[in-house]
Amino acid sequence: MNKKILVLTISLIVIGLITVFFAFGYNISSVKAQAGNRLVVELTANGSNINAGDPVELIYTTSNATFCETKSSPSYSAWNGRSDNGTGKVLLNTSNQIFNISSLSATTEFTLYCYKDSVANQADARVNITVNSQPANAPLVNLSASPTSINSGGTTVLSWTTNRVSSCTKTIQSSPIPVNQWSRQALPISAGSQSITLNNIGRYIFRLDCIGSNGDRVDRTATVDVSIVPSPTTGRQVDVIIRWKDFGTDQEVKYTEYLAPLK
Repeated sequence: MNKKILVLTISLIVIGLITVFFAFGYNISSVKAQAGNRLVVELTANGSNINAGDPVELIYTTSNATFCETKSSPSYSAWNGRSDNGTGKVLLNTSNQIFNISSLSATTEFTLYCYKDSVANQADARVNITVNSQPANAPLVNLSASPTSINSGGTTVLSWTTNRVSSCTKTIQSSPIPVNQWSRQALPISAGSQSITLNNIGRYIFRLDCIGSNGDRVDRTATVDVSIVPSPTTGRQVDVIIRWKDFGTDQEVKYTEYLAPLK
């Protein structure tokens, strides 16, 4: 084929594709908007193979969800239910949120179903946690925090129970700054609680290291998230939603804006 004819043919094909592309309204901004509106559901656990009676943390992320449902098999009632904005078992449209399970006695599958606008637009995620039987003389240790999410300057209560242990030590696994109220201190075994005030924002992972009467070492963790308090001095958080029509198709973008402090 003549080179001029070949170049002309290719040019006409490219022009035709571009014409079709814009005729149907597929532009870069609309593609980005659709991606930003995608329903996202993620669910993991900090341990997929544990001993009977051990605690476990479920870690979940949702985005662009109108409502969610949590289910488990066999049934774990503390997890099961429906969640809307501000109510229910889980927080909607947040990242890396933690749901604490203080004790699990049987192998269980946890599922998070989320929906956008209707049940027809649905996504789900699931995690299976295998539970093994405990030896009769195994040490038992539990550590929990309540609440697990607080504002800067707020207080959380760390509670623990132990059985068949000879000693326990409090440590910090991870935190924005040292927490002297908890770090490297021995504590009374059996059971107890401690209130701790946290001022610096970030994620705190408190840890309890114990030695069992049989010599086995056991550790447990509890996670607390500290966020900033919106106020005239710290600034305000505003959730922004922009909606528009693109060639007859509804589009939407959501994002969070942090406004400057009021003067």
